[in-house]
Amino acid sequence: MKTERPAKPKGRKTKRDVLLAVSVIAFIVILCVTTLPLAQMIKMGHDYRKYVDAFTDSLNDARKKGGLTATCGPYGDTEWRLTNEQGSHLYTVLLDAGMGKPQKDMPDWEDSLFLTFPDGAVMSLWMTEIAEKSRERDIGLFVRFTSKDGRVWMYDTDRVDPEKLFESLK
Repeated sequence: MKTERPAKPKGRKTKRDVLLAVSVIAFIVILCVTTLPLAQMIKMGHDYRKYVDAFTDSLNDARKKGGLTATCGPYGDTEWRLTNEQGSHLYTVLLDAGMGKPQKDMPDWEDSLFLTFPDGAVMSLWMTEIAEKSRERDIGLFVRFTSKDGRVWMYDTDRVDPEKLFESLK
């Protein structure tokens, strides 16, 4: 003979209902915790790719139209033209260094190197202290690139020795 369960009173939650609700909430939290960082990494990679594309376009334009103009010093004291080889060297060094750490603010250093591209893009390079120090060096490179369309990318990297890079561009 089969015994029937008593009917659940209306408005009361059983242990099973509570366990199901807790499980669903836990699943949603775990999904958010794992998905948001992944989405952030994908966005950073996409932004970096756009920066590389814009930098590549501006550098190719500079090769066709006669090179880059470099200015150094807080008041633009020294100005010279970079050769195509120097532009290629800069490109290779920056791309080999990789994405770096995106930044929202520029460093306070007055002495920096400004590169002006014929298409209107501008790249600024500073030596800067790296907050998260690497095993190799405490000073790294801060890069700010403004594309011909006005989009700005800023990042720092400890994978470039700024003194050697600046020396190679003289």
